[in-house]
Amino acid sequence: MNRTPLAKKRIKVALYFLVFLHALIILRAIYIEQVYGDELRERRFKQSKRIIPQPARRGFIYDRNGNKLAMDVPFLSIFAVPSMINHPSKYAREISRVLGVPPAVIQEKLSLKKKSFVWLARMVSDETGERIKNLNLKGLVIIRESKRMYPNGQAAACVVGMKGHDKGIEGSELVFEKWLHGIDGYVLLEKDPLGRNIPNSIREKKPVRHGNDVYLTLDMAVQHFAEKALSDSIEKFNAAGGSALVMEPRTGKILAMASQPTFNPNEYTKYVDERVYFRNKPIWYMYEPGSTMKPITVASAVDAGVVEPFEKSIMCEHAIQVNGWTIRDEHGDLPGLKSPLDIIVNSFNTGAARIAMKMGSQTLQSYFARFNFGRYYDFPLNGQSRGILPDYKEAREVTIANNGFGHGISVTQLQMAMAIAAIANGGLIMKPTIVEKIVDPITQTPIQEFEPKVVRRAVKEETSRVVRYMMHMVTEQGTGEKAKIPGYRVAGKTGTAQVAGNHGYMAGQYISSFVGFAPAEDPQVLVMVTIEKPRGSYYAAEVAAPAFKEIMKKTLWHLEIPPSPPEKEPLGY
Repeated sequence: MNRTPLAKKRIKVALYFLVFLHALIILRAIYIEQVYGDELRERRFKQSKRIIPQPARRGFIYDRNGNKLAMDVPFLSIFAVPSMINHPSKYAREISRVLGVPPAVIQEKLSLKKKSFVWLARMVSDETGERIKNLNLKGLVIIRESKRMYPNGQAAACVVGMKGHDKGIEGSELVFEKWLHGIDGYVLLEKDPLGRNIPNSIREKKPVRHGNDVYLTLDMAVQHFAEKALSDSIEKFNAAGGSALVMEPRTGKILAMASQPTFNPNEYTKYVDERVYFRNKPIWYMYEPGSTMKPITVASAVDAGVVEPFEKSIMCEHAIQVNGWTIRDEHGDLPGLKSPLDIIVNSFNTGAARIAMKMGSQTLQSYFARFNFGRYYDFPLNGQSRGILPDYKEAREVTIANNGFGHGISVTQLQMAMAIAAIANGGLIMKPTIVEKIVDPITQTPIQEFEPKVVRRAVKEETSRVVRYMMHMVTEQGTGEKAKIPGYRVAGKTGTAQVAGNHGYMAGQYISSFVGFAPAEDPQVLVMVTIEKPRGSYYAAEVAAPAFKEIMKKTLWHLEIPPSPPEKEPLGY
């Protein structure tokens, strides 16, 4: 059939138009590719990707024997992919029946179409996870996560601390965060238009890095001994609280550290007053040490050559006046000349005061600094207090006298224990240690180990041996007889001091403490017990010494430390 010229012309125009249109499309495609290509590819990838989180395991905390103090327990968590859910209200009603969450709350999350995933519930039981699975709802994903648990409950809570939602907030959980926390991983997959995972479509994978395990120096058996004896003493004397510390005097390693009142880290949100429950009292609570300071005063004076340890040269009286203030002694065969040994054994205040005044402010200040009073220790746990010492440059004589028997100054239990440890170990101030090692969770090989470290020498070795003998005599024939342990030579010292308030000492309020070590001839264990504001009896010999004995006795047995040899003259005297 012959076409008319007009028809041919129309065909050419249509052809030219199609060619032009095709060229326009090609040019437009080139333009979009050049200008918007990367952006569109990224948008397509975002719309088609699915991120599967892979949570890291937080490092465990152990005691020195491998007992778990903090651990991650596996739980199930549930999240949704909103882009796969077409009927949020229907989903919300069904999920609400299982989780017990209001439907409106769930529906709001499911309606967030721009989100690649939203959490619906975390840390649920296997039973709840199975019920969600049985709903057979497209777009719901169940994964394994972990929850922080503390199997020992309140025991050592102030040392172990606790973890909040994302990180540690007290104790070891806080200070060892850089070791304990892991780094979450993820897998990036592609999904098809129906929301299904495309096989072998892993676009990106970030491996999980689990947290390292931390081994503390604590021995949980010893910790339980300390917790039990401390709580029994507090209950018996209706006290406001207290603390106990057990350590190796030669290494500075802490075996137990107990505080009362305390808390359960599994339920820490129930405790509202952190100053009462969360504080680690052995390193935080400051108090006047009372007579536990006398061995330090005597050791300083003997070491400086100010007094002879067994020479009866110090006048002790029922009362002396210093700068218009009265210092009293209410017991003992007084007045008379006494030796430094007599002053420690019978705990004479006036004798200790006279020794301190004989030393003078500069010498006393120098030795107190050597024993690390008024200074922080390089100790990792949070909340450490510095203690309070007077300004000795302007100190009156009465201040020096009071300091000699542990009044007018404030210390922490850790400071006092480390000072007495120097008497026990040959005169060395050790660095207190609470962490034994950091371990890789996969290979179980140590990443870092912490060895004992000497801070400084406080007194000469001979001086420490002399005062060690004096402290042994305290338990044999002095104020510490209730701390004696059959079969072992025990060295110790009582301390009873009034509680200082904002306007002087508080009437009828006392701090009772006992610190000591055993065996006296070869000190392996040091124990210190402090009881705050006991009612009824308040003397340390009645309140703190029995608790010390209970802790020390069980610890010596637990560590299988042999009894003392039967020589008549201990420590070479």
